[in-house]
Amino acid sequence: MNTMYKGQKMKLVFEENCGVGCILLSGRIDASNYKEFETFYNNHFKINKRILIDLKDVSFMDSTGLGSLVSCLKYSKEHSGILKLSGVENKVKVVFSITKANKIFEIFQDKESGIDSFR
Repeated sequence: MNTMYKGQKMKLVFEENCGVGCILLSGRIDASNYKEFETFYNNHFKINKRILIDLKDVSFMDSTGLGSLVSCLKYSKEHSGILKLSGVENKVKVVFSITKANKIFEIFQDKESGIDSFR
């Protein structure tokens, strides 16, 4: 099952791959669109509690976007789910390093290694 959300600044695609729900996020995640992201995440978490969010095509993330990911992680843990990330690169990687968010998320280099980690 594939679903998609396309906003002005952000695109979200959900696909299932080897029993893992993958959310492919591209564009920007910030104060203007974080609610759409959280709604998309929560709707798909109901379908699959094992989620990998691939950030390789994210061009910008502000503190609100990062806070949104942290909220999703908290929600996952509270509901016996698993959330992992992949493709944290460039400017987004800097945000994760400065805030030490890389210490609270399980992060993989690419989508394939993230999916493999669920096995």
